[in-house]
Amino acid sequence: MTYVAFVAGLTKCLDDARVWLENEVYEPAEAVARFHHRLVSIHPFPNSNGRWSKVMADELLRQIDDDVFLDWSNAGSLQNENDHRRRYIDALRSADNYEFNPLIEFVASSMS
Repeated sequence: MTYVAFVAGLTKCLDDARVWLENEVYEPAEAVARFHHRLVSIHPFPNSNGRWSKVMADELLRQIDDDVFLDWSNAGSLQNENDHRRRYIDALRSADNYEFNPLIEFVASSMS
């Protein structure tokens, strides 16, 4: 990805998230899921795009509701092959095909 494409993609993503928050377009879990997916799809780094996008999504959630915690790993790990990781990857792939419900459900079930 070129620097220009990265900046353009990130700018649009952040602008969209600002509109979602200001106008309460989505429920918190959906806003966080869509934001996370968009950041992953920008894919600016050779590695750690998922980690970076989770940190950014956590910050978005903190702005929505500072009392809600999102445990992406479900008290486990997303680095090791397991059912939770497979569910996460499958949800991201569904979102790639504009089927956001699995990712929204994943995020919602990970919030406390």
